[in-house]
Amino acid sequence: MINKHTWIISDLHFEHARCHTLFEPHRNEAALKSLYNNFDDLMVERWNQKIKKDDNVLIVGDLIINKRDKIKTIKNIRDYGMSLNGNKYILFGNHDLYLRPDVYIEYGYNVLTNSIIENDKIIPIEKDYKNKFPFIIYQYEGENILISHLPANPKMPDFRDTYIDEKRILSQQVVKDFKISRNIHGHTHSNKMRSDFFINVCVDVLEDYFPRTIEQVLEKQSENSLY
Repeated sequence: MINKHTWIISDLHFEHARCHTLFEPHRNEAALKSLYNNFDDLMVERWNQKIKKDDNVLIVGDLIINKRDKIKTIKNIRDYGMSLNGNKYILFGNHDLYLRPDVYIEYGYNVLTNSIIENDKIIPIEKDYKNKFPFIIYQYEGENILISHLPANPKMPDFRDTYIDEKRILSQQVVKDFKISRNIHGHTHSNKMRSDFFINVCVDVLEDYFPRTIEQVLEKQSENSLY
């Protein structure tokens, strides 16, 4: 069940040492300052401080870095699924798409496909967006909020991997079709877009790396910097 009390977070990149030390070095610095060996251990502790066993949490993509060793990647999905509290829903990001959804489902994750969250119910969207731009529409106090890993911005230069034209076109079609007022997103890590339309929920911009609820990120939004 997804509602305003659902916890939300993105781009944890578990097992991605280069992300923790090179791309986002503040992660490793925070871990060492808190006397943890690595950011992965710190993040599991922070997650479990906020999220209880029966809570619902929405992961907006890039939970675990895809490794060339498929068996190791599947083991990581299983192990973190066991280590992290809560009922875990995941909306795939670019690093999650390399494995079939049933791998995540087997280890207790609820994989979301293009759908609308209405009165706490998940309703599949019939229109075919080719699953190239995974998203959900969350209805909140008269607004249609787009939740997607990739931000729905056709002008944003992508700094991680190729942001192909098809995704840009599809994201703008979704915004138009559903009269989207705001976009909760991941992918950009600590990079922020100067527009009230976008709400970045990457772990890198969350104070002390603690998850937030959907209600918190919508109510406390300010220039795309949460707190």
